Amino acid sequence: MWTGMNLCTAILPQFNFEEVLEIATTSGFKGIELRVNHDHHIALDDLLTSGQFLRRRIQHVGLDVPVLTSYLPMEDDESVDRLIRAAQIMEVPMARVVLPRGCHAAVAKRAHINEIIPSYEASQDPQPLMGTLRRQLRVLERKAFRAGVQLLGTSKNRRLKRETFCEISIQGVFSQV
Repeated sequence: MWTGMNLCTAILPQFNFEEVLEIATTSGFKGIELRVNHDHHIALDDLLTSGQFLRRRIQHVGLDVPVLTSYLPMEDDESVDRLIRAAQIMEVPMARVVLPRGCHAAVAKRAHINEIIPSYEASQDPQPLMGTLRRQLRVLERKAFRAGVQLLGTSKNRRLKRETFCEISIQGVFSQV
């Protein structure tokens, strides 16, 4: 196996945290994209209180944590701020949030997410909708930059014949525009 590959723990909700670490180490992964969820693996509150300890524990078994993977909607300011803080505490360089979308995502079902992934009102005209999204992304970009964390925005497009994922780096999106 290529030594630079990480295991995204969001695809393993049926396993507890110890089992996920064992799967990752015995399979030869370099690190884990740690799922942040109160029902599966590690809750955001736990990362805020014991994130440094958890990171040392993960590193002790020979794994790195390059990404905190959440299904937090990008417009949930309080939770995203807490996710960014957890990434800082753990010295994790990236954190994943969900971009707005219009319907249930298949990835949410596979990951045992019960909530509807939030979306913008479809009845809005495109220009105000894009303006709102652009402003929110700029705010996120500034927060992430100040914190030294790169936010990844994930969405899924089911309208194409094949399922495709869209991921953008929120940090730096607008600095080049």
